[in-house]
Amino acid sequence: MLQIVWSAFRKNWSVGILSLALIGLGGLVWRNHSLAEQRDALQGELSGAVRVNQMQRQLYELQLASLQTALQAARAREQADTDREQVFEPIERQIDETEPENDGRVAGVVVDTLGRLHDARNHRRANAD
Repeated sequence: MLQIVWSAFRKNWSVGILSLALIGLGGLVWRNHSLAEQRDALQGELSGAVRVNQMQRQLYELQLASLQTALQAARAREQADTDREQVFEPIERQIDETEPENDGRVAGVVVDTLGRLHDARNHRRANAD
């Protein structure tokens, strides 16, 4: 290729300069095309990374929601246990003190019944939320 340019330049200097300019222009076009291919490849990789990032974020949000639900359930169980202790133990003690001959059978039935009512009320409240 250099021989062609050199011979063209020796015959007519303007044709030689034009040949050099065309070679330079071809190099620029090839470089531009190469850069465009690299840009397209990088954009594809970036799009894939963004999609993966979005999926990971959705997974983390689902895990967070699951943990929040588990925490709410644990708090509800803890509150139910606290309510049971505060409400039913004094009733059971009072029944045992007033009726010592029943060996706690009456108290157990009453507390069990009250516990079921209380659990049903808490269940309705939890479903209402």
